[in-house]
Amino acid sequence: MFLTIQNIQAQTPLTNRQIFDFSPGDVMQGTHFFTETPGPPIYETYFILNKTESKLKDTLFYKIRHCYYRPPSCQNCPATEEYDTFTKTITNLDSYAIHENKTFQCSIVDTFYYNFCLQRVWEKKPGKLDSNWFEPAFHNTYFVEGLGGPYFHIEYSQGGPTIRDFELTYFSKNRLSCGQFYSGVKSFEKQGFKFKISPNPFSETTVLEFPNEFTNASITIYTINGELVREINNIQGNGYTLNKDNLNSGVYIISVNHRGTTSTQKLLIY
Repeated sequence: MFLTIQNIQAQTPLTNRQIFDFSPGDVMQGTHFFTETPGPPIYETYFILNKTESKLKDTLFYKIRHCYYRPPSCQNCPATEEYDTFTKTITNLDSYAIHENKTFQCSIVDTFYYNFCLQRVWEKKPGKLDSNWFEPAFHNTYFVEGLGGPYFHIEYSQGGPTIRDFELTYFSKNRLSCGQFYSGVKSFEKQGFKFKISPNPFSETTVLEFPNEFTNASITIYTINGELVREINNIQGNGYTLNKDNLNSGVYIISVNHRGTTSTQKLLIY
């Protein structure tokens, strides 16, 4: 979770156009927690691959790569990992987003604040807690400008309490990252140097800048689910120009190895 930075005074609700203002290369990751199914949290990640607009400019279409990942719940238990790609259609762009109220007879109250690295948030909270006769006892939902939603927290009072939530815990947007990204992709723990990628995201060509002159370095590129898609060996010098070639738009993990030391970053292609 991120800390609330600053309350907003006299803020108007966010429109669908503001909330779902995505760009290719944006990444949003939310964390699910369910008390009914104990174990590690579930990580749900959305990678924006493509954006198109209708001729009347009243509808947005996004091609999204979706990952649903749950780490192993015990020492010998397998991880659960599912991937799919879908198209999300956003209409009524200039209308206010709709918050769901599951507290039945309880009114909900607008709350506006800056959060998630100074992104604007519009949240609705119950005006009061319901009695035990009404379930759930507590339900708040929120949208984040440019980062979608609704994200939510639902708490049932009887027999528990029982909690279900989906909280935004990481995003990468406009070269700004906030939070900690969790992935089932093979990670490289030994980080002995840093390299730059510019531009990132890119469409055709990008340049990798190394901290010094490399000899016999290598580059490997993986998809976000760990599939090796490119390997480049015998790299010399203090930089390398990477071409998109046959790589599809999306998010990748790129690794540079030099003399047994590896450094890894996210690579975004649109």
